[in-house]
Amino acid sequence: MPEATTAATGRSRAQSPARGHRPGAALATPLSALLLLSGPLAALLLPASCWQDGRFLLALAALAGMAWWLVYRPGLPLMRQYGSVPVRRHLALQWWCACGVLLLPGAVCAQLLAADFPSALRDTSAAVALALWLIAALPLPLLYRPHLTAADDPAVTARTTSEELKISAADGVHLHARLYRPRAGPTSGLLVFTHGLGGWKEGFLNHLRVFSEAGWAVLAYDLRGCGRSSASAITYGAHEAADLVAVWQVACRLADGLPMAAAGASMGASVTILAGMQLGGCRGFIIESPFADLDALLRRLMPRPLAALARSLTRLGIGVDPSRVRPLSAPLLASGLPLLIGWIGNDRTIPASESAAVAAGCAGARTVIMERGEHLDMILFDPWWRAVHALLAELAAQPGQPARGVPGSG
Repeated sequence: MPEATTAATGRSRAQSPARGHRPGAALATPLSALLLLSGPLAALLLPASCWQDGRFLLALAALAGMAWWLVYRPGLPLMRQYGSVPVRRHLALQWWCACGVLLLPGAVCAQLLAADFPSALRDTSAAVALALWLIAALPLPLLYRPHLTAADDPAVTARTTSEELKISAADGVHLHARLYRPRAGPTSGLLVFTHGLGGWKEGFLNHLRVFSEAGWAVLAYDLRGCGRSSASAITYGAHEAADLVAVWQVACRLADGLPMAAAGASMGASVTILAGMQLGGCRGFIIESPFADLDALLRRLMPRPLAALARSLTRLGIGVDPSRVRPLSAPLLASGLPLLIGWIGNDRTIPASESAAVAAGCAGARTVIMERGEHLDMILFDPWWRAVHALLAELAAQPGQPARGVPGSG
C-alpha cells in the first residue's frame, strides 16, 4: 500500500466568472441528434388537429416560456455583464433543445390518444410513454455539460504569457487550448493539464498558478463539450483519452526537448490515467481525485433504476460502455512511472474509496490525503501543492537535455 500524507481541511477560492462560449452543433452521436432534432420531430408527430386548436398553441407558448425560464433566464446576467454573442448562441442552443425535450413526449402522447385503440389501452399507453420519456430525460445532464469560459486570473497572467491553440481530435472534434509560458527565468519543463467535468481550463486557475510557480510551462485545454471546444457528448474518458493523446502530440512539438509531465483533476485525472501509456516521453503524472471505475461510480452515486438507465443511455446514445471506462485497469498503474495521487477523505463528488483504489493499484505511488474539504480543494492544501512542486523539481532534474525556454517565451 502506498505511503500517505494525511492532514486536515482547506477551502477553495471562488471560480472566476465566465466569459464566452462557441457552442457549435454536434450531430456526431445519436443522443446529440435527438437533442437538437427533438423539436422538429415533435412537430412532425403532432396530429394536424393540434395546430388548429387555439388551446394547444397557447400551451405551446407556455412550454416555450417554461424552457426559457429554466434554461435561458439564468444566463441573462452573464449576457448583460459580458455582452457576448457566443453566450447568446450558447443559451439559444440550450433553449432550443429544452423546448424539444419538453414537447416530444407531448407529441407522442397526442399520437397515442388520437390512435384507434380502446380508450383504456390508449390512455395507459400515453401515460407510460410520458413517464418513460420523463425518466429518460433525467440522466441527460450527466452526458451533456456545455459550459462557458473564464478570464485568466491575475496571479497567472502576472507570471506567464499565453498563446491560444486549436487542436483537432481524431474524430474531428476541435479542442481549444492555451499554452502558458513563464515570463522570466528558465523554463523547467512543459506540463499538460486536463481539467474535470463541469469546468473549463481557465476555471482551474489555482492549478495553473501552482504549476507556473514551479517554473513549468502549462498546456491546458478544454475537454470536448466544454469551454470553447466543439460541442460534443461527454464520455467520461472513453473519447477524452484519445483527445489527450492528440493534445500531447502538439505539446511534444512545443516542448522542444524540455522535460514533460501530465496532470489531471477529477475526471481529468482519470482521463490522464487512461491515456498515460500513450503519452510518450512523459516523466511523471500528477493525479488529483480520480475515479477508479465509471460503472461502479454510477451505481454508487445514483439510485439503482436511474443508474441502470444512465448506463443504457450511455451505451445507446454515445456508443460507450461504462464498464470499459476503468482507470483501475489502466497499464499506467503498473508501469513504475512516478505518480503523485491525492484525494479528499470526505469527497462527495468522487468518493475517497475510488481514488484510494487507484492508489492501491499503483505500487510506489506517492499519496497525499486531505481529510476534509470540498471536491477540488486539494490544490489549496499546502502538503499537496508542496508535493506537486517537489515532484516537478525532481522530474526537471532527471538526466536529459538541459532546460530551454519554450519557443516564444520571454
